[in-house]
Amino acid sequence: MSAHFQPMGASVQRSCIEWGALVALGVLALFSLMFAIVALAVSRTLGDTALGFGPFFASAVTAALLWFRHPDRPVSWKLIASLVSSFMGVNLFAFGVFALFSPGNDGFVPNALMSLSLCFTPAAVLLLLAAALYFWEYRLGSKAQQQARLIAFNTADAFQQRMEKLRRAREYLANIDALVDAHRAPASPLWLTALPDNLRQWLSHLEKLVNRLNDFDTDPLIQRDLRDAPEKISRLKAQLDAETSPEVRAQLAETLEELENQYGHLRELAEMMRRSELEIDENLARMGVIYSQLQMLDTRSLQKSRARRLSEEIEEQTHRLDDLLAAMDEVISSL
Repeated sequence: MSAHFQPMGASVQRSCIEWGALVALGVLALFSLMFAIVALAVSRTLGDTALGFGPFFASAVTAALLWFRHPDRPVSWKLIASLVSSFMGVNLFAFGVFALFSPGNDGFVPNALMSLSLCFTPAAVLLLLAAALYFWEYRLGSKAQQQARLIAFNTADAFQQRMEKLRRAREYLANIDALVDAHRAPASPLWLTALPDNLRQWLSHLEKLVNRLNDFDTDPLIQRDLRDAPEKISRLKAQLDAETSPEVRAQLAETLEELENQYGHLRELAEMMRRSELEIDENLARMGVIYSQLQMLDTRSLQKSRARRLSEEIEEQTHRLDDLLAAMDEVISSL
């Protein structure tokens, strides 16, 4: 099993608000470029031209940052702060260029000092802040991508281990069936005659359990909700504490309760899946014990109560797996 990862800016899930921001930035960049070209043709001064090219470059840079955001991260406050800082920083730098080359009556040096203190220095601070926030956000996205790769690798390894366990289970049960068949007498008791069907049912329940585990590990919605729910709950609690409107607080409290209930069911399901892994190992060990005990029994012993206890143990293990599968169904239906 392998995971496919997209390059920067590819296959990003974008909301309508994000698309609207990209369109607005594109329109602003187009009109700013037209203004800069007209200013360059009319005044031919660097200062006036900078007033047009400033918004153009600010819009283009901001749109590029938004477009090439990390595909594994949603739009967050860090990304929004980075975009706003970059947009303001580039515009402030352009305004500083305009002031620098439009000295007026004060002369070039005083205007240069004022542009440095009021425009260039704040612009540099804003751009550095934008870069720091953007790369912080991108680093979080890279970590999420690495985690997804690790999960994919671990999932593939878990798949292989489970298939190997199923192979061993089939081998045990086939050998148990063969042992019983070799010692079966014409007047065998009913429980001995029904043993092959019980073995097949036991194996069928194990296969269903493995399939449930594999489906759980590869379900993108469940894995996403398990990963993101704690952060969403913390954010809703912070919003609820800060909110003063009774109507909004009631809505937030209702949403928080629903999210906590969903997360509780997901954690219950995850815990059940961890128990299922142990259950598979336990059943495999019991198969080995039953097989070794049957090897020590002869035909006469198979007709007696000792062998019957082994048959009852097989039925008991099958019922346990059946109860576990039913409990899984109940939890899944409540999600």
